[in-house]
Amino acid sequence: MPKITFMGAGSTVFAKSVLGDSLLVPSLTDAHIALYDIDATRLKESKFMLDILNKNINNGRARITAHLGVKNRRTALRRAQSHEYQSAIADRGSGRDAEKGQDLPGRDDGSAHGGRVDTRPDREPVQ
Repeated sequence: MPKITFMGAGSTVFAKSVLGDSLLVPSLTDAHIALYDIDATRLKESKFMLDILNKNINNGRARITAHLGVKNRRTALRRAQSHEYQSAIADRGSGRDAEKGQDLPGRDDGSAHGGRVDTRPDREPVQ
C-alpha cells in the first residue's frame, strides 16, 4: 500500500484538490494518506472532508489518518513514498493567509510556498 503524507493538511481546500485527485488514480486508490497539521480544528475538518470524499468516490478503500503537532510529525512521515507540504494559501501573493488573515512565513518577497520534499530513505526530509 503506497503512503502519502500531506504536511499542512489544515488547508482543506488545497488538500481536497490534491488528495481528491490522488484518490482517482488507480495505483493510489488503496493508499494510506497521512494528514499532518499543527491546528487541531483545521486538521479535523480536513480529515472529515477526505473521509467523505474517500467513501463517495473511492468506496472507502484508502486509509486516512490524522497527525497533530510536532510530536507526531515523524509518525506521519514514516514509510511515506511521497511527502507533500503546503504552508498556507496566499491571498494573491500578498504574504497573507487568505483563510486566517495572518502573515505567512515564506521567501523574502513574502510569498507563500509549497511543494514536494525529498523522500529518499537515506536522507532527512528537506524543504
